[in-house]
Amino acid sequence: MTDSVLQTKGMDEAPETIAGNEFKQAREAAGLSRADVAARLNLTESYIEFIETEQFARLPMATFAKGYIRQYAKYLRLSDTAMIKRYEAYTAELVVPSKSAIRIHSQVKPSDPLVKWATFAIVCVVLALSMLWWTNLQDDPSVSDSAMQEKKGLDSAWNKNDEALEKSSLQDASPRYLDENTEESVIVREEDGGESDDMLEEDSLAEVEGLRTGAAPNRLEAIFQRESWIEVKDGQQRILFTGTKKAGETLQLETLESFNLVIGNPAALTLSYNGTPVDLADYIRNREVARLTLGQN
Repeated sequence: MTDSVLQTKGMDEAPETIAGNEFKQAREAAGLSRADVAARLNLTESYIEFIETEQFARLPMATFAKGYIRQYAKYLRLSDTAMIKRYEAYTAELVVPSKSAIRIHSQVKPSDPLVKWATFAIVCVVLALSMLWWTNLQDDPSVSDSAMQEKKGLDSAWNKNDEALEKSSLQDASPRYLDENTEESVIVREEDGGESDDMLEEDSLAEVEGLRTGAAPNRLEAIFQRESWIEVKDGQQRILFTGTKKAGETLQLETLESFNLVIGNPAALTLSYNGTPVDLADYIRNREVARLTLGQN
């Protein structure tokens, strides 16, 4: 069939369209339209036109284009050799990018020095910001809601104790001791036992006499790191000190009897009895008001 086509077309036919015309002539000889062939081969009508007119640039990639050409040739019972050669000649003339223009970017690995240093720098920045945030949080006078509720509860308890003690102090005329450290008056008041001023004076004289005879007094020392309310009584339930101490202040008391203490915020201070530290860890851990007695009654 190819020889007959060449004889009928003559020497003036452009060689580029010889193979495509062979497909077209075979289709028309079979009485088929492009639409008929496209429907039979499940192709678009434009693909049939591109094959017949050898518009290879408008066909899909090489693998599909060769398959369409072979499928069309098989349907028309033609040899696809000439058309495939024409297509391969076309693709061979395409410009291939030079190797110098091709860049291969290697994948960045975690072990690369640049990645390591970048990660290290990010971690340092995060740590620095965390430390700055924590410092600002510590310096911020505002506290969280839970801390505020806890502080209000302690303040309420302290205020109630202060009010009760103040009323009791105003009602009696008990003698006062002077705390050397803070120059505050230390109240010694009578309890409901009904002791008279003469009895208190006798107790004081007995304590002084005990000091003269060489009896060692018990010594209590409290150093405050934060503000806390504290009440100290002796073995006769006389108040040696009651009130609030601020951070940096200390309280030093002596008596021949025991010390009965109530501390609103045990975590705010360090306490020692006769030079020995007093363990307040259980009260701090349980977030309780510390109530304890040091020495024998």
